[in-house]
Amino acid sequence: MFTRTLLQWKTRVSRLADIVGQIGSGSAFRFDTAIVDEFADETYRRLRGLATRKGFREFRVAQAKASLPTTAVSTDEQYATIAYPTGAIAVVGIDVLQSGRWRRLKHLDGWGERRDHQDNHPAECERPYAWDVISHGSVATTVLTAGTIGIFPVPTSGEYMLWSLPDWADIAGHDTYLFLYREQCWYDYHVAQGVLECCLRDNDAQRRQALAEKMSDDAVAAIGEFTGIETEDGVGSWTRDAANYHG
Repeated sequence: MFTRTLLQWKTRVSRLADIVGQIGSGSAFRFDTAIVDEFADETYRRLRGLATRKGFREFRVAQAKASLPTTAVSTDEQYATIAYPTGAIAVVGIDVLQSGRWRRLKHLDGWGERRDHQDNHPAECERPYAWDVISHGSVATTVLTAGTIGIFPVPTSGEYMLWSLPDWADIAGHDTYLFLYREQCWYDYHVAQGVLECCLRDNDAQRRQALAEKMSDDAVAAIGEFTGIETEDGVGSWTRDAANYHG
């Protein structure tokens, strides 16, 4: 792991975009500092999302423990709900604590699996067993209504801990504030995305867009995919649906 300041990021971007000395405040500069700072935050969010989707853990955080719901979302339903965490970009996992034992819930393989885990199923030995996002939330005028996450089937007791990717707090205007990177290709991706933003705004006046696109693509390839411990041990250790397990 290593860090770079906002100023170091801007310096690198300006060199690769061929706009050295052209970032500042006032009409004498082609790029306003506030806009480039905004690029830095936006493209870092892009990096955090990319790395998390590829399975890397660096930006995940655990929410505080809370009690599992023990009531179905409605009459005759087979799942309960918890609130989508405030400020989270993505939910990446849920663990439950029951009778002094932690275990992770399975993320549904798809919405079509939602009826495969019911409390009256003969093979459903653990409650709850799985989770999936029901809604990421909704907006009406200026009001955001929180989303919900389904827990399948309805728990009977216990606590849960939710893991999520929180939103990035902007550091625009603070040149000494830090960005965190796992390795060089993460930094390369962040820089390349910043160069692309500058090229798009500048109508690619310096003819650097194609180079930045290749740099970004190469960085994505280098970032690769994180192989979780559940697959390192072979397919025998993968989580399987109770209804589809054949031994």
